[in-house]
Amino acid sequence: MRPDLTGAAGSTRLPRVVAAVYVVVYGALQLVAVISTAFHPAVNDALGIMAIARGIDWSDLATLHNGFFPIGLPVVLALLPQGSWFALASLGSLAFALAALAATWIIAARLASAWWALLAVVAVSVDPTFAAYAVSPGPDVIALGLATVGIAVYVTEATGRAPTVRWWVLACSGALLGFAGVFRYHAALVGVGLVAWCLLQQRQRLAAVSAAVAGIAVGYSPQVVANLLGGYGPLANDGGFTMYQSVVDINWLTTGSIDRAAYASPLRVILDHPVPFAAAYADSATAYVVPVALAAIAVLVRRRRNAGTVLVSLLVAVVAYAVVVSTGNSPRGVLAVVPITAVAIAVIADRAFALSRDVAPGWQRAVALIALAGAVVVVPQARTVLADLTTRQAQERERAAVDAAVVRYGGATSAQQVLTNDFNLYFTDLPGIGPDTLGGWTDISLNGDTPHRDVDLSSVRAFVCSASARGVHLVLWLPANAVPGMDDQLAGALTGSTTATGLRSVGTIGPYQATLVEPGYVCP
Repeated sequence: MRPDLTGAAGSTRLPRVVAAVYVVVYGALQLVAVISTAFHPAVNDALGIMAIARGIDWSDLATLHNGFFPIGLPVVLALLPQGSWFALASLGSLAFALAALAATWIIAARLASAWWALLAVVAVSVDPTFAAYAVSPGPDVIALGLATVGIAVYVTEATGRAPTVRWWVLACSGALLGFAGVFRYHAALVGVGLVAWCLLQQRQRLAAVSAAVAGIAVGYSPQVVANLLGGYGPLANDGGFTMYQSVVDINWLTTGSIDRAAYASPLRVILDHPVPFAAAYADSATAYVVPVALAAIAVLVRRRRNAGTVLVSLLVAVVAYAVVVSTGNSPRGVLAVVPITAVAIAVIADRAFALSRDVAPGWQRAVALIALAGAVVVVPQARTVLADLTTRQAQERERAAVDAAVVRYGGATSAQQVLTNDFNLYFTDLPGIGPDTLGGWTDISLNGDTPHRDVDLSSVRAFVCSASARGVHLVLWLPANAVPGMDDQLAGALTGSTTATGLRSVGTIGPYQATLVEPGYVCP
């Protein structure tokens, strides 16, 4: 018989109540915050996903597949009134965020003591990425909630009193993990942990693995069906394009006009750019150093066999996830392993304090807490703050350049008459948005504020007419990012290598080139 490994010293009622109150208060604070922003916080992929939802035609099921995002959230939104999308998607994310916190408590309470499980809940809730996207109208936290609940189901089964595992419970766990991938492809990768746990069993190994794999397949099947209906392979997504963005180091908002077909094979991208790939992969992988290290330490300090087996499977999931997702170089990628990392912290803290009570002074407990707090909060927060600082600096440089251009050059009398290739906008080349491409010069803004779409890049004349129609008199652009996606004639005109009616290079401001849209040009 497998022992009950609740891990609590005495009753778990009080810490359970405290954890429940904490989750409720946390949810209330997040709800107040999201309402105060009119349900527009941390928009991430929401704009593109909403565009996909608008493009779904229920009489043509091939429109379900878009080649970039999984179908989960777009399909859900397509069934709801458009005016409510931001609010309902944000509230949905919050519900799944709270589900992730509750599931984290369940998992940690099974593998450590109940009070340390509360620490795990707090660690997840204060993680900067989790806190920022807990009410985002995007799919990230929805996938996270499904995956974490799926892990909680199998951990509860693995540490329960039943003498043998029940195949239908493993199948349900797998279905939740697979279904998480219908909202975020990579979220299903944590299912590797479930399969690993099944493989580590001494009895019913084949049945357990079969149930887990079948559950994952069933949960992910809606995406497979959508892929096939759209004329793609069963597991098709835009992985090659994502790989290209990481390797070639072009801001992904500017790469829409690049031929995706040329980079459809991730292996081809790696073989063609081995050194840039290694550098980009190593940089992205650093986000997973702390989660992998903490999960490994938790395995080393385990005290019970069944708990150790579960921890090993969670470590396998974190490692597998890090190996695969690091190629995508997404700052939100680490979300899926945040709960597992917090559970590892609870296990380490539980063991460290148990040892300190027996053989060491109290100061070691303080050291343990400081180390864990640094790993959970300080390190991720430092990465996030640095990334935000870099983005803000880029925005400030661009806006300062716009203001300087208005003062220095004739033609533009206000910032609203200056066109910039703003790399901080979030518009994508997805059904319902066309004919825009994925960012860059087809989603440009005035002074980093107002988006101007459908700017024609097919020729000098088309560009000048498009800009003039919007009252644009001056264009600021970054050559390294803008020129590769343009028509050759227009690129040459902007760089000054050719003479073009309607455009005149007037100078530079910092890294930006300034090009005047000359008045008096007659458009057809």
